[in-house]
Amino acid sequence: MKFKNIIAVLMVLIISSMAVGQDNQLKSLDDVMKALESGKYVRIVFYYKKCKLISENEEVARVPDAIGGMTLETFEYFAENSIGNKEAYLSASESVLIHHPSQGIVYNYAKVRIFKSGKIRLIVQYIDPKTFELKMDESFYTTIGDGAILFAK
Repeated sequence: MKFKNIIAVLMVLIISSMAVGQDNQLKSLDDVMKALESGKYVRIVFYYKKCKLISENEEVARVPDAIGGMTLETFEYFAENSIGNKEAYLSASESVLIHHPSQGIVYNYAKVRIFKSGKIRLIVQYIDPKTFELKMDESFYTTIGDGAILFAK
């Protein structure tokens, strides 16, 4: 009898520990804001090939088969009409120094806007760290759950 109780307790502990470490996929801007407001770690993963790419003011037919990601650490949320905006959105950005195969050492600046409608706009720029010359400027357009997946932990 005691052995069955010990097994039952162990099973409950194992199942509980598995649930604690799992990421939760976020399906809307409301989900993202709830996660951020409760202090959760939110990450966005971009599947560029599933996005519409605008480079040098023209749509690019061949989008790279690449994946990128960023954490939404520093962000601002703007409710509808709070700054003259027709739609509520969240804005976040991040800049990291990288070594790019063709561009050399550059700042990789990424800025994302997630809209209430589920649309997402990601701007990616490569900036020379010495001259601050803009080396590349691309905009990716997608929606939550398609070319961009959001997770909270």
